[in-house]
Amino acid sequence: MNRSERVHAVQMVRDALAALTKDDENLILRTFEIGSRPDGSGWGETPTLSMWLSEYANNEQLIEVAEHLRLPSLSVATSPTVLGVPGPLQLFASHLSSQRGFVGNVATYLRGLNIELFAAHDSIPMDAPWEADIVDALKGSHGGVAFIHADFHDSYYCMQEIGWMLGRDLPVARLLLGESPKGLLGGLQGRSLVNRQTEEVATAILDWVAKQPTLELHFAESLSCALESSPNFNRTDRIWNYLKAIRFPTGVQLERIVRAAEANDQVFSTGVGGFGGPQYRTVISQKVEEWDKSGEFSVRIATIRSTKPNEKI
Repeated sequence: MNRSERVHAVQMVRDALAALTKDDENLILRTFEIGSRPDGSGWGETPTLSMWLSEYANNEQLIEVAEHLRLPSLSVATSPTVLGVPGPLQLFASHLSSQRGFVGNVATYLRGLNIELFAAHDSIPMDAPWEADIVDALKGSHGGVAFIHADFHDSYYCMQEIGWMLGRDLPVARLLLGESPKGLLGGLQGRSLVNRQTEEVATAILDWVAKQPTLELHFAESLSCALESSPNFNRTDRIWNYLKAIRFPTGVQLERIVRAAEANDQVFSTGVGGFGGPQYRTVISQKVEEWDKSGEFSVRIATIRSTKPNEKI
């Protein structure tokens, strides 16, 4: 864990502990051998959580506390991106070649939220070494989606892809599209989506992603980028529906969200769910204030609130 990664780790653990009672905070700090934060005697003033964690928690302890608190994974050894600079969400689609058109349509829908669904038949250029590209995609993905159509388990490639992802301990969504999951894939419940259309299947994937703690930082990265460049009001609604539930966005992600409220007229000039809903500038400024523990964005929040709804900042 480098210094930038450590700063982000301390910030995430600090924010989660700050939401607890002092008694529960001390219980966790003592249990993980970090030591209870003193009340100020001998220090001159009570040390902040950031100060205490930075001084007394080693990298392994930060990772253990994060796992206990069910925060996004801090283990950079198992993550294909660098902690502190999370990449947009990348999912690997394991599917039958006969379903390439259907899966490609789902991938196009998710791309509108800046989420990459790697589907080999559409993602690999003609004449490229396709097996090597599949291996690279499996190494770089943050999670997977199994499109379980009839005869899925008869495909050697699908079974190897699933085995690879489960071996990496990646979360894998099970979409039941004509067949039930078998073997190791059958260990968790899937969702039946037989005869469902593209948007319904894509939404099911998004709903599943939103429940995966290890995907949260990457999901937030995708959504914050998508909000800043949202091309229309409907897309803004779709993005915000998931973005508002993110627990610990990074400072860079908050910066994008604030910029969207300041300068993207497909965000600031409408309301949630249309012109009759609460203004996005109000909703976003309230949420950013909740996320912004350090007060870094307080001046910009005040400016957003004092600006006319249709006026670019």
